[in-house]
Amino acid sequence: MLQAANPRVKYCYEQALEAERLATTARNPEDRRLYLDNAKTCFGLAASYEYQERVQAFLKEFRGSIGKA
Repeated sequence: MLQAANPRVKYCYEQALEAERLATTARNPEDRRLYLDNAKTCFGLAASYEYQERVQAFLKEFRGSIGKA
């Protein structure tokens, strides 16, 4: 089942998609590159937040299993 995205993750994806949209309408290559770099950064930050959540969930489960051993 899909889980609702963390608000930080959702925000990063929204910003990345907006930057990609702006890149398609950029009037010069420098602006296009700036928007695409921004999108790449936002996608990377979203992935980092998602990874952090997975690690935290793993550690919580791991710590719980140690307490039961």
